Amino acid sequence: MLEKILPAHLNIVSLPSTNLFLQGRNDLCKVRRGIVPVKELMARDFSVAFASDNVRDAFNPFSNANLLQIAHLAAHGCHMGGTEELETVFDMVTSVPREMMGLSQEIAPGCRADLVLLPASSAAQAIIEQVGILERIFRGAPDGRWSQAK
Repeated sequence: MLEKILPAHLNIVSLPSTNLFLQGRNDLCKVRRGIVPVKELMARDFSVAFASDNVRDAFNPFSNANLLQIAHLAAHGCHMGGTEELETVFDMVTSVPREMMGLSQEIAPGCRADLVLLPASSAAQAIIEQVGILERIFRGAPDGRWSQAK
C-alpha cells in the first residue's frame, strides 16, 4: 500500500497520544495499539510528523497539546530512544511540521519570528527531561503567558 501512495507525496501526521488512547478499545485479545509505522514510512521517504489534537476531550482526556510530551510518548511507542532518533523525534514536532505547512525558518527583520526557547542543550535532553518553556516568542515579541522557566 505504501508503495502505491508514495507518488502522491503525502505528509503523514501521527497523533500518538490519541491513537494509543482510542485504538484497540474493544479488542478482547491481542489488543491493537495504534501508532502509524513511523520508521517504515520514513524509510520510504514519506514526510512524517507527530502532533497533538483532541485536547482533553472524549477522544483523549490526557492530551494537553504539549509537543515535548508527545515527542516523549512517540519515542516510546515508536522505539526511537537513541540520541540520533531523539533528534529525529524532536524534528518531527518542530521543523518537519513547519516544512509541511510551508513556513520559513528564517529569522530576519520582517519575518514573523514565532519560536520557543527551551532550557536544554540537546533535543534528547529536552524530550527526556520534559523541560519547561524558557520563553515563547510570538510574532517577534515575548509572550509571558507561556513562560515556564524555573
